[in-house]
Amino acid sequence: MWTLDPNAILVWLILAFCGGVFGAAVGALCSFVLCGLAAIAASLCMLAGASATGGTIDGWVTWGPLLGPQTAFVGGCWAAVYARYHAGFHNGRDICKPLVALNRPDVLLVGGIGGVCGAVMTWLFWLLPSYVLADGTAVASSNTVACGVAVASMIGRLVLGRTGLFGTVAPGVNRWAGNADACWLPWQHDPLQLLLIAVAVGLPSAFLAYVNPQTHLLVFGLMCVLFLFMILGQSVIAGHHFAICAFFAVAATGNVAWGLAFAILAGFACEILAFQFTAHGDSHIDPPTCGIMVCGFLQPLLIWLGVMRHRPLTGPTAAEALHDFGSACMPGGDATGLVALAVVSIAAPLLLGALRRLPPARGRAAPGSVRPA
Repeated sequence: MWTLDPNAILVWLILAFCGGVFGAAVGALCSFVLCGLAAIAASLCMLAGASATGGTIDGWVTWGPLLGPQTAFVGGCWAAVYARYHAGFHNGRDICKPLVALNRPDVLLVGGIGGVCGAVMTWLFWLLPSYVLADGTAVASSNTVACGVAVASMIGRLVLGRTGLFGTVAPGVNRWAGNADACWLPWQHDPLQLLLIAVAVGLPSAFLAYVNPQTHLLVFGLMCVLFLFMILGQSVIAGHHFAICAFFAVAATGNVAWGLAFAILAGFACEILAFQFTAHGDSHIDPPTCGIMVCGFLQPLLIWLGVMRHRPLTGPTAAEALHDFGSACMPGGDATGLVALAVVSIAAPLLLGALRRLPPARGRAAPGSVRPA
């Protein structure tokens, strides 16, 4: 997917520009729904034994320049905040509306530039050194796509927005509690609600990966398609970050408990970072992607440190092991996943609760604000 060949890089950047324009035209979230459909198609190819075809779909569509979130989604986010200040768009955080309706070529052009920025940031993270394990296996040190999306969206805020990287918290409002005007997903805000949704999505995702890693990102894709109903005005959950982090953890360890632990961690990291970057700002810095980025840094580090035992799944799990709790959650007698699950399930809600009990902002802009909206 990534290369140092200048000609290949040029082709990728040109296509990334097109992806960014497309994301701006149809809206960032709509482009992500299509990304989810591509993930489903790639997963079905993997299950059918057509790994090469699935890899092509993933490399050029799902995570590539055409529909990859680092191009299309970022392009839609850049275009929305630009349109907020230059084309009369009502809200720079609105990623549901197709911006082609504005009939402003400059808005689409900004989307294309955002797509190029996302591709470049992803490529730069790909250049980071990998961790090398004791057996010589190289493990990528980050989730390059998530990092590219998050950092490019932050650059878009700094270049095109007016609230600074961390936004402006209104006086009397706790940053991490928000209010009616500054809340990411109100129906996914309460710690217990968040924990239950993380388990409801993360555990099936983890177990499905354990059943057969060739299921690939099937649940992730389904969660992305669910956003279609959000575009249509329904209050649906955001669950793709639970699914993808659970899959990656189980695929690397063969341990369902580690998968669920990372699903919960992704959910609470997402909620905390939603209020750090998005809820009080004037552009969309995607909270689930930030949660995936955190897990993408943490998982390879824990594997390199030996905290997570690296036991990659390579094929379908034996049928008799599918109904054995010990095999699924303590493979080889390794209970570290269950310990991690217990720690995350207790510590993450406590941390979020503690943040929401902090004193509210006083009559001044939050640190990081550069000028008022």
